[in-house]
Amino acid sequence: MIHTQQHAVYSCKWDQESQSLGRIDLLRGLDPQQHAPFSPELYSKFKYGSSAASQHYALDIYRTVRLLFANELEADATNLVLTSAAYKSMPTASTALFANALALINDERRMKGLAVIPHIKIHRKSILNKDYGMLTHEARAKAMQCTQLDIVLADHPESSTSVVTDYLRGKHIVIIDDCIITGAHMNCVTNHFRNNIPGLREGDDVQLTFLFILSVQSNTATPDRSTTAAENHLNHYYVTSLDRWLEMVNSDDAGPVNRRMVKYFLTSNTSMENKVAILGQLRHEAVLQMYHGAIADDIASSFTEQMEAIERQIGINDDRMKEKGCCCWDYSSSTSTSTTTTTTTTTTLHRMRRVSEETLEDGTAQIV
Repeated sequence: MIHTQQHAVYSCKWDQESQSLGRIDLLRGLDPQQHAPFSPELYSKFKYGSSAASQHYALDIYRTVRLLFANELEADATNLVLTSAAYKSMPTASTALFANALALINDERRMKGLAVIPHIKIHRKSILNKDYGMLTHEARAKAMQCTQLDIVLADHPESSTSVVTDYLRGKHIVIIDDCIITGAHMNCVTNHFRNNIPGLREGDDVQLTFLFILSVQSNTATPDRSTTAAENHLNHYYVTSLDRWLEMVNSDDAGPVNRRMVKYFLTSNTSMENKVAILGQLRHEAVLQMYHGAIADDIASSFTEQMEAIERQIGINDDRMKEKGCCCWDYSSSTSTSTTTTTTTTTTLHRMRRVSEETLEDGTAQIV
């Protein structure tokens, strides 16, 4: 039987009339002295790859996990398993959030001589070639109904369904995500656990806890009308143009190029001439990540003109050069088998974070 609950570090209501966030409340039990007021600008930078912003919110998540699961975290043998929101090959902002939070949690457990908390991957078999944040409640629900998922064990990515089922029995799975507005993704994941994992019998309880940075509710009688405005406001509070996008991608603070960053470029209404000019200013690694990421997530074919421009920019003219590009960022190719894809995406977690060998004064590893 699947049991679910949800928590958010911050919660607020969206005022449709003023097009702004209302009062933002901190989760009860968290210390306001340890949590800075929620910043839409920082959140927007987080969604567009800022490492500092991701680390900031990972610390919020870490403290919330300690609050909610204090007993489990102090026990050597725990049934906790952590994961991020579903993704295919390209990481999302929540992938980096999860990786940084998991590092903080497990660094503390290692210091105490406790076993690390394991993780799994919720693998998306297909990716929407539109900006999900711009969809209405109804459109999101339809998109999620068409989304197929797989559960992948991090240490054994090619495990059979029966092995995965046996592993999940009795587990408490914490899904770390950035924001909940309509709950479509949460419902999709919950339904997958309920309907697509055979063998979870009555009595084989699995607890799903969805943990978000922010929960946004509407203050109107028709919340669907404000859904798009609220998420668009948050995602693009700082990143309002391709110039701002370029600033984020080229920043010294930039992490790996994520799916939102790629989609923003591909779906932007600006001219191809302007896009080509921007590509010429991008750091080379970012161009490679965009190219192979779009192919790996099977969205490249929807943006042929843009992909050709990206290909020209990085001088990829033959298969040998493409392979050389893949070495810079190990995305699976679009022709990979499903097994290869899930194997590659499982290892993405390990590429999302680097932990320095030096430790901070409090003994925890520094995520850089």
